[in-house]
Amino acid sequence: FFFFFSSRRRHTRCREVSWARRCVQETEAILGVVMVELSGKVENGTCVRQVIMGAMIRGYLGIGKVDPDMRANFLTLRKADVISCSYMIPCVRCGNPAKQAQDLEKEIPEPKGRVYIHVFEGQWSSNKVSNIQFLKGLITAFEERDVLVGIISNAENWEKIMGADCEEFSNQFMFYHVPNKRAKCDDYKKFGGWVYPFGKIYSLDNAHCGVKMDYIFFCENNEKSIKEALMPVSYTHL
Repeated sequence: FFFFFSSRRRHTRCREVSWARRCVQETEAILGVVMVELSGKVENGTCVRQVIMGAMIRGYLGIGKVDPDMRANFLTLRKADVISCSYMIPCVRCGNPAKQAQDLEKEIPEPKGRVYIHVFEGQWSSNKVSNIQFLKGLITAFEERDVLVGIISNAENWEKIMGADCEEFSNQFMFYHVPNKRAKCDDYKKFGGWVYPFGKIYSLDNAHCGVKMDYIFFCENNEKSIKEALMPVSYTHL
């Protein structure tokens, strides 16, 4: 899952603090902590590490298969000391959410962190009831494998796909998607029972080091929320 880009880096005694605190300290000059969704083949982990602290790696494609670059990207980025988790674009028309979750989970190196599920038009059906059941199936399958999940969506897409009254997933972490290039969360429109989001995807298709990065702004800039949202297991080597 991950995450941070800063145009101004601040040096800290990184080995003496947790990775989450380090991310806050090194990015506090830019009004909050930024996270990125990352897609494409990572050839140079050191280059990526120079611009981000971590990456949410694309793990599953909407055509119904694991991203062939995912596992190698995890290993390359972690070798370069980039904290990483994953996101998936589910294939609803393919059916069998449990198998999709299993196929993705077994390819993610330890520690796995959260898996964030995209809920956007184009990959989901027009049947809200079946969409809700599919999402339940994904979440249950991941949790049975001790993998926590999160949601990425926005009010417009959620209401069309899950329904305006669907609030049963509001216990999951959520990032909302409004790519208006504003690193602020004052434009959040409530949906799905989430009173307030953890972050906002606000700038798409930024190219760095030969890969695509979508910037995410953390609405709540504190160590606990960052750690729990992105990597709820300990990173003992940091």
